[in-house]
Amino acid sequence: MNTPLRVLMVEDSESDAGLIIRRLQGAGYDLVHERVETAGDMRTALAKPDWDIVLADYRMPHFSASAALEILKESGRDLPFIIVSGTIGEEKAVALMKAGAHDYVMKHNLARLVPAVARELKEAEGRRERRRAEEALLQSEATLSSILRAAPIGIGLVTQRVFGWTNEHLSRMTGYSCGELQGQSARMLYDREAEFERVGQVKYAGIKQQGTGSLETRWRRKDGKLIDVFLSSTPIDPLDLEAGVVFTAMDITHRQEAEVALRESEERYRTLVENIDLGITLISSDYRVIMTNAAMARLLQKPTGEMVGRECFREFEKRDGVCAHCPGTEAMATGRKAVVETTGVRDDGSRLNVRVQAFPHRGPDGRITGFIEVVEDISERKRMEAALHESENLYRSLFENMLNGFAYFKMLFEDGQPQDFIWLKVNKSFEAMTGLKDVVGKRVSEVIPGMRESDPELFESFGRVASTGKPERFEIYVKSLKMWFSISLYSPGKGYFVTVFDVITERKRAESELKLKERLLDSASDSIFLYDLEGNFLYVNEAAYITRWYGKEELLSLGAWALKTPEAAVYQDNVLRELWANGELIFESEHRRKDGSVIPVEIFARILAVEGRELILSVARDITERKQAETQVRQGLDNLHQALHGTVMALANTVEIKDPYTAGHQRRVAQLSCAMARELGWSPDRIEGIQVLCFLHDMGKIAVPAEILNKPGKISLTEFSLIKVHPQVGYDILKDIAFPWPVAQGVLQHHERQDGSGYPSGLTAGEITPEAKILAVADVVEALASHRPYRPALGIDQALEEITQNRGKRYDPDAVDVCVRLLTEKNFRFD
Repeated sequence: MNTPLRVLMVEDSESDAGLIIRRLQGAGYDLVHERVETAGDMRTALAKPDWDIVLADYRMPHFSASAALEILKESGRDLPFIIVSGTIGEEKAVALMKAGAHDYVMKHNLARLVPAVARELKEAEGRRERRRAEEALLQSEATLSSILRAAPIGIGLVTQRVFGWTNEHLSRMTGYSCGELQGQSARMLYDREAEFERVGQVKYAGIKQQGTGSLETRWRRKDGKLIDVFLSSTPIDPLDLEAGVVFTAMDITHRQEAEVALRESEERYRTLVENIDLGITLISSDYRVIMTNAAMARLLQKPTGEMVGRECFREFEKRDGVCAHCPGTEAMATGRKAVVETTGVRDDGSRLNVRVQAFPHRGPDGRITGFIEVVEDISERKRMEAALHESENLYRSLFENMLNGFAYFKMLFEDGQPQDFIWLKVNKSFEAMTGLKDVVGKRVSEVIPGMRESDPELFESFGRVASTGKPERFEIYVKSLKMWFSISLYSPGKGYFVTVFDVITERKRAESELKLKERLLDSASDSIFLYDLEGNFLYVNEAAYITRWYGKEELLSLGAWALKTPEAAVYQDNVLRELWANGELIFESEHRRKDGSVIPVEIFARILAVEGRELILSVARDITERKQAETQVRQGLDNLHQALHGTVMALANTVEIKDPYTAGHQRRVAQLSCAMARELGWSPDRIEGIQVLCFLHDMGKIAVPAEILNKPGKISLTEFSLIKVHPQVGYDILKDIAFPWPVAQGVLQHHERQDGSGYPSGLTAGEITPEAKILAVADVVEALASHRPYRPALGIDQALEEITQNRGKRYDPDAVDVCVRLLTEKNFRFD
């Protein structure tokens, strides 16, 4: 299949254009072309976006190659520009190439056109690939910078505990601006010198032991407020801690407060359940005891441990099947509380009268998973006449000392609607929890004006229970008191109601903060996993399951090892051992999506100890784009290297076309020079540089007339003076090319000699580059050993005689010695 090629031709001769077109078509190009003769036509043509190359005649009646080149530059298009002319001289061609033209071809030698076009198209593509790689790298750097600035944790750099760069989040944490922190000692954030020293010791000890130092501490903000902080520090250079340390800082103040609040809340409920004088038992849907409290153990006169796991009907009433009157069965069926009075039987056969209230128990998903029985011993009530005084004392003690708030009310109705209520009785916990004093006998409208309007839902619940007698239990925020309450509400008689409640404001605040933190984790772009040492997931954030194309519950059920690819599973045991040894680890791996596709990830893993249980926290970042960018950069560098090699060979071939009698001279000089450089212990990169220099060292001979270069007889002084300009011409051609080696300087100096007898500048030993010194010896040896138009080959022996006799005079001693060693001891031969 032919290669498509769109050519813009700057040419006034249709016949010459036809020759060029046929030449390109004959080389396998599928040609689309347009011919222009004026500047205006060229600007119009360049407005089209899809040209591949510009071929321009040197001189036309109304236009020229130099003017066309300037128009192409103005357009900003990076297109190869080749001059195809029958009249241009070499001096003018070189000038145009310095101005930006890429090559020139004589019309009488169109055999060079196709190779020149192919070469310049390839170089243009290489330039485009290099620009794309550079733009991708800049974008990657900008993205990383944005991430660091926008990261939701404090990030900074300290050198010897003095702040350098810090991000904006650290400023928000501390109250200091980035400018106020920069250059200051980290001591400014610590309340006490001892804590500042402790943090430094622990941090650097951790860095030396495991590469990262992490700990919790406390900072004082600029406004004086103390905050709890989790610090993690990693050195820039593990071998030089004075080079600086990158740290992250997370404000854990709210987390610490929430943990304390939750522990206190759990302790209150545990104390309540264990101290309340009601038997409380949690029972599963298959009627087995899950837990029971001390009061229940007292009722049945047996340890709680003997009841857990057994069927409730056997333990409480000594029956072989579920009781027909079981309130738990009704509670699970209706979803509402059920009450029954029955007779319990102890292991010793003694009986007791009990009132059993059963409440449906729901799991996290709202489904009923069993029931809660609250068992009250009513044997005392049956003997109330005999023990009334003792019972009243017991009630009073319970009422006054119970941890729950308790209040007894009379509801006031108007037209069947609750309008107000009166406190009849309250306990001490009521006063302590609500802050309300001396309320007995008063109306709520008197104590808390406007409560009916601010909390209408609460009034409706009170009125409903006082009217219907049906108990209710709920959680509610009371605006008038600015507190959350958990309330159990029941009615002892129509028009009256009782509240047993607890203040849960702190618990609600803690729950809200926990939900907020979970939402923040779900908003993270990185995938976050928490799992045990067997790989069972305990938590995954939204990014974790969405980016792997699973549902949340589906991914939780699979476990961590299901995400490993077979390749990653091979070294999984090594990763776990290293993680176990260091406590945390950063490594690259692969995760498998639901459809089997693979994403490369960078993983930060850490061992956590939670309530005596060791877990693994893993944060995985998708590095697909980074991997692609790295591949593109590597490909771009390979393309650049290939383009450079192709350019050097093309320039070398240009000289050999001019001087066919020295064909292979540059290659053989390069062969000997590279062998000398290797013998001297030069690096591979430097050897590549001298190879490029050797291929281009006679570049300037394109300015020497061919009849002089190919003259079979002795040349005159005038002719030799023309030859002597070729180092300067070669330097002028190459000096603006950004080689990574001193190529242009070596070309200029390769005919300079140690004693100053060389040309063009008469430099002496200390002024000549090492590359030029090696090239000078290799150039002389190859020239004497090879045939020339004006003499036959003189041979290696005469070449060795020339360099050894002039060692230290004309030629560098080290270069002569290594060349002689290669030719006489190591059997070096030209290919």
